[in-house]
Amino acid sequence: MKLENNQEKHDPIADLRVWRFSYSDEIPKEIIRGSGHAIEYKVKKTSWMIPVGCLSLLVYSGRLDGELKEEAERFIEKFSSESFNQRLVTAEDIAEANSLIDRVLQSIK
Repeated sequence: MKLENNQEKHDPIADLRVWRFSYSDEIPKEIIRGSGHAIEYKVKKTSWMIPVGCLSLLVYSGRLDGELKEEAERFIEKFSSESFNQRLVTAEDIAEANSLIDRVLQSIK
């Protein structure tokens, strides 16, 4: 869908689905920097803008409520914090994100 200023409107559910199922959960032995890799990795900090941004859109548009909304808000706070930005992404971070995204995708079909 195109907006008035010719920008495409992104579907946060579709974007979450892409991040969840198309980005790799693998943690490479070497730190991944920059773009142009054949594989998109969830360990790249810039990729975390996708779940944080999409969950923010879903929360503030009222598409999430109750416990799932509260969990999404905690996720947004945690993964947009300075402390997260100052450390490496862990397997636990990826598992937490995957789990929440799975529940969001189940709740909004």
